[in-house]
Amino acid sequence: GAGAGAGAGAGDTRFVCVRYRAVYEDEPLEGDSTVEAYEPTKQCQDLVAKGLLRSECEHEGHVQLIEGKQLIIEGKPARTADAAFLVTRIHDVSRPHTSPLRCAFPSANRGASIRKLHLKTFLQKQRAAGTPFEEVAADWNFLMHVAGILPAEEFDALCEAVALKIRGVRTAAKRSALTAYQRSEKLICEFAGVDTAAPSKRR
Repeated sequence: GAGAGAGAGAGDTRFVCVRYRAVYEDEPLEGDSTVEAYEPTKQCQDLVAKGLLRSECEHEGHVQLIEGKQLIIEGKPARTADAAFLVTRIHDVSRPHTSPLRCAFPSANRGASIRKLHLKTFLQKQRAAGTPFEEVAADWNFLMHVAGILPAEEFDALCEAVALKIRGVRTAAKRSALTAYQRSEKLICEFAGVDTAAPSKRR
């Protein structure tokens, strides 16, 4: 109810809410967790616009109307109702997802010690193949992982450098991006125990 009141009134922009949950054993999904997106139904928006939906409810996960108003759920009066009645899940399957970022790095579904081994192996293979660090860093899963390794300032600089690459700005034309790649690569390789004597190629 509180979320609907904050964003579904007349003239307000639309919004979605997300739900993080465990992946069930019988689901064809990779990893241990997944996220689902939901948006308010038309009925929910109408109730909020008319001021009939309370911002708080006496039962967690439920919705409740203001005093003097009665909910009717499946033909029966109800004091409260599960909030699921007033949201609908968003499914975007009209076209495959595309992104300028790679997803070559393993997804985050393993323990920290194993992930460190994966990081070392991944970096060694990328360097052996001559993959420029600019390409290595332009990877969603890789960025999510190194966010917990790099200092905040260094990580922000790396993300800015990757954003420039996505926009088509060559590293050579932006000294700050080149510095960000060099510093980040050094720190990440040191953390993973990768020899940096023979740096990876750059374009």
